[in-house]
Amino acid sequence: MKGQEIALSGNTGRSSGPHLHYEVRYIGVSIDPINFINWDLKHYDSIFKTTTGIKWQSLVEMITKNQQQL
Repeated sequence: MKGQEIALSGNTGRSSGPHLHYEVRYIGVSIDPINFINWDLKHYDSIFKTTTGIKWQSLVEMITKNQQQL
């Protein structure tokens, strides 16, 4: 859910200060997280235009089904 806390930053091991590594993966492919941070259901198709090279069909079908139920 947008706005939900997903992690805490911290300092462990050899790190020089508190930090967080954040990655979005879809079917094993790394995707720039900024595309998801700016994403919402009203403009859900924007993610498909900004992130190329991924077979999105299963995600499109899931979103379409959920929008019909709203």
